[in-house]
Amino acid sequence: MRTSAAVESVVSVETAHARRVRERPLPDGTERTGDAAVWVGVVHSPPGRFDRRVDASYPALGLSPETRETLERRRRDLRMQGLCAEGAHNAAWEELAVDTRDRSRLSGETSDEGREALASLSSLVEREHVVLATDRWPGGRCHRGVLSSLIGSD
Repeated sequence: MRTSAAVESVVSVETAHARRVRERPLPDGTERTGDAAVWVGVVHSPPGRFDRRVDASYPALGLSPETRETLERRRRDLRMQGLCAEGAHNAAWEELAVDTRDRSRLSGETSDEGREALASLSSLVEREHVVLATDRWPGGRCHRGVLSSLIGSD
C-alpha cells in the first residue's frame, strides 16, 4: 500500500491538451523522454474527443449527473451575482459540499459502482504512473482531487 506522498508522485492531474502537446512530432534528431504514464479519464459522460486522449476510462468515477447539474446551476447563479468563473465554481463546490457527497458515493454508501471503480483505479495506481486527465484548466476544485486523496488513504 502506498503512502499519500507516494501516491502524489504516481497520480497527477493534467489537461488532455497537455497530452496532445506531448504527442506532437519532435524535430529530427530530438529524442522524446519516456512518458510511461497511463492517462485515465474519470468523466461521467466524456466528449468523444476526450476518449481518444485517454488510455483507460472510469466513467463511474465522474461526478454523478445529479451533483454535476446541481453544481452547474449554483455556479451559474453565483456568476450572475458577480463572482468570477473560478470563484463561483469554488464557492458552489463548498456550499454544496461536493467533496463530502463524492466521498460518500465513492465509498459505496450510495452505490457499489463507484466503490468498485475506485478499487480498480487504486489497483492500477499500484502498478503504473497514472495521470487523471481533465478537459478543464487547473484552478477550480475538481473531483480528481477527491480521487487522489481517496487513493492515498487506501
